[in-house]
Amino acid sequence: MAKKEKGGQNGGPITPPDFEKAQRIYKQDVMPAHKAQKQAMKEAGDAWKAIKKECRVHKGGYHKAQQVAEMEEAEQQAWLRSFKVGLEQNGVRLHADAVDMMQGVNAADLEVVPTGAADKIDMPVVN
Repeated sequence: MAKKEKGGQNGGPITPPDFEKAQRIYKQDVMPAHKAQKQAMKEAGDAWKAIKKECRVHKGGYHKAQQVAEMEEAEQQAWLRSFKVGLEQNGVRLHADAVDMMQGVNAADLEVVPTGAADKIDMPVVN
């Protein structure tokens, strides 16, 4: 299938690159946005370091939990089911650690994926 011709360059005048405008856009828009992005990434990195070092929480696992918590409910439920079955298929189990034992938690009571009833949804009555 032939490509649709773009106007201006076929038979028309050739427009040279506008490097001055490119420089203006770069300095006014790209550089400030890039600096703000670098600052935001530094702040996020510092926060993740605090979560890891000060809170002693596994960053990857906690980050994934936050991503799952932000999912739309149907996607979240499908993800959780897939994750749970994937763990079961591969024989992955959560073991009670020293903190659990000190708190009297039995390993059999540890759930990898918490389960419970869904939130009640008010369904409209259709006549």
